[in-house]
Amino acid sequence: MDMAKLVKKLKGESYNAIAGEDDSISFQHEGSTYLILLDSKDPQYVRIVFPNFWTFKEVERTTMVMAAHTATSDIKAAKIHVFDPNIWAAVEFYSTTEAEVVAVLKHCIASLQAVAAKFVTLVS
Repeated sequence: MDMAKLVKKLKGESYNAIAGEDDSISFQHEGSTYLILLDSKDPQYVRIVFPNFWTFKEVERTTMVMAAHTATSDIKAAKIHVFDPNIWAAVEFYSTTEAEVVAVLKHCIASLQAVAAKFVTLVS
């Protein structure tokens, strides 16, 4: 995957994408920050993440893990990851073109938002 081409395509779709130094692209959507993480060793691998949407204290870890499992099982494609002390949501897939990534991006964002909302409902 060519990061420069992907950033250009994202900008063409009105995503204010910014390339990072570490195979990452950040962009804002509805007030939240998302990342697209690429892997130079596996050029077809794409991970879209909603990082740090929730934080927790160590004593809540078991509750967070259980809520992550439940939310993940209820929402297609999106997965919750528990990183002390932050919670991330991610969608991972393989793509051969930048256009494919852009074509599914809205659907990926919707899945990330849904899994995050489900998670928050479970822990609130």
